[in-house]
Amino acid sequence: MNTKYYTDPYAGKVWGSPDFENGFRLNYLTEQQSNNKEFMLSAIQQSPGSLKYASEELRNDKEFILTAVKDSGHVLEYVYDEFKNDKEIVLAAIKDYGPALEFTGFKLKNEKEVVLEAVKQERGALEYASAKFRNDKEVVLAAVKHNGYHLKYASHELKNDKEVVLAAIDKHGVAIHQYVGDDRNSKSFQYASEELKNNREFVIEAMKKNGMVLEYAPSFQNDKKVVLAAVKQNGFALEFASDSLKNDKQVVLVAVNMDGIESYYKSILEFASDELKNDKDVVLAAVKKYGYAFKHASAYLKKDKKFVFEAVKENAKSLFFAPSFNNDKQFVRAAVKQNAEAIEHACYFLQKDKDFLRTLVKQNREVLNYLNDDYEFIFR
Repeated sequence: MNTKYYTDPYAGKVWGSPDFENGFRLNYLTEQQSNNKEFMLSAIQQSPGSLKYASEELRNDKEFILTAVKDSGHVLEYVYDEFKNDKEIVLAAIKDYGPALEFTGFKLKNEKEVVLEAVKQERGALEYASAKFRNDKEVVLAAVKHNGYHLKYASHELKNDKEVVLAAIDKHGVAIHQYVGDDRNSKSFQYASEELKNNREFVIEAMKKNGMVLEYAPSFQNDKKVVLAAVKQNGFALEFASDSLKNDKQVVLVAVNMDGIESYYKSILEFASDELKNDKDVVLAAVKKYGYAFKHASAYLKKDKKFVFEAVKENAKSLFFAPSFNNDKQFVRAAVKQNAEAIEHACYFLQKDKDFLRTLVKQNREVLNYLNDDYEFIFR
């Protein structure tokens, strides 16, 4: 391990010592170093606790502390109490790092302006607010609109407030982290009151806001009206429907026809019953929206030449999951007509067949963009 330590008081940058990141060896600083603003700010950026090793002069310098907390709000944990009660410094800290509210002085921690600013930050800070503010609807709404998870820290009264809970689960909040049908705001529904979680009409209203809430409403996963509301909002909610509803053709067709984020790794059709994965209407509907859904079609349908041809015509990407037919010129021609990118899924020999490639280029010139080699070879 490299333990070299910079001793140049004007270095400013102190990268190079792995020990430095945790504040280790900082107690060996020279007086000149510990009193050098640029040097110590560089240290604090790496580890907020480095403030402990700054000189008394710097630790009592409001301008220096203000600069430090603007760079890293977590520094507030290590400042002297007088600065934890300085509104300018506290506001600067929580604007960078909402949870710095935890280290705020008692008086300011009970100022609504300060608490509101803290809970509006991405990281949120409602868990560090007093009981008074956890029961303040304005404060809690501000918190859950930025991160629905903070419903967990609201008072019981507000966990039973429909407006607050709907705001927490709203997919359109600024703190949404959505990927392939998942988002963290739906998880906040688990913190709603039992009364609301068992209120069927409210649950339906919640599904219309965020279908993925179905995961946290087990009492209604076999309720067709509730599940339909969920999959209409987000087809991926089908994952949490009961087995009987995953085998309901109406429900599954609604789900696979929904716009959403799908990928090679995950498709709404994946969650349908085996019986419906073997249903031509359902699979074609799914493939029409997302070609990679063909991955989850039944083995029987993947071997049905006529059906596979229909799937390829609906969405060229289906060819990727029909390797038995990627050497069939008719199939590749149909796929490329629908999407030039499909040439990448043709077998190696067809990708090297000059005469065949010439016919494809005449049909769809964009094919040239997806050939692995210099395409000029097909015109020689």
